[in-house]
Amino acid sequence: PIPVFKCEFGGKVVVEIWVNPKGVVQKAVVLEEQSEADDCLWRVAADAAGRSRFNVKPDAPAMQKGTITYHFVKQ
Repeated sequence: PIPVFKCEFGGKVVVEIWVNPKGVVQKAVVLEEQSEADDCLWRVAADAAGRSRFNVKPDAPAMQKGTITYHFVKQ
């Protein structure tokens, strides 16, 4: 989903995710060292990443890890 945010600033936020074979995000953690230092953006990005869904693949490993990068534009 496209994140809707009311944060004061913009910037890049990278979120590491773990996805199960059903395509559901099980865990989403902001990679602080790769992201803009803004708690508001971190909350919005982690929430959007957690609501993301991916293709179902029954023969996939129990957990697959990846990242999602969000570029927030100051409103």
